[in-house]
Amino acid sequence: MSAAQRVQSGANPELLLQTGVRLLGIAVRSLSYREVTEDTVSGPRESPQTMNVSWEFESGLAVVNRHTASIRMKFTFKPDEAVRPIEVVGDIQALFSRDEAVSPASFINYLNTRGGTMLIPYIREAISSITSRGVYGPIFVDPMAFAAIAPHDVIAGILTQYENAIQEEDDAAKA
Repeated sequence: MSAAQRVQSGANPELLLQTGVRLLGIAVRSLSYREVTEDTVSGPRESPQTMNVSWEFESGLAVVNRHTASIRMKFTFKPDEAVRPIEVVGDIQALFSRDEAVSPASFINYLNTRGGTMLIPYIREAISSITSRGVYGPIFVDPMAFAAIAPHDVIAGILTQYENAIQEEDDAAKA
């Protein structure tokens, strides 16, 4: 079975509650807040129940070693300028590990399909925390799901590299 076939067959509902995968830590690498207009406002504006929001995400998945992988997400959050003329830009990274019982294919598939969604609560918290210190008051972002971090062909390539690295470690240990 090719790496691409293992990736596609691994994307099943059982992976949503993957046992044997642990979140080791999360780091906010950078977080910035800025006003995007020249307006000076004396005090908070009224907070509407809903507002249009523009999101930009850039994400990546990298293998650290035989049992550990990292997900990094960069994001830009821009609410409707008529309501809140601000921009929040951030970079967050999480480190995950797997037990021996979890196959490399299951591990990589799980992180690809669920990893981004697992980071969203931390991104939401970062946005509400940093905006609460601004002139316009806090913004509380609704929960959301995040699509897969990378397309299947990219993940298949990562899985192949991961399996090759594990094989090289095993070969070196035997020598």
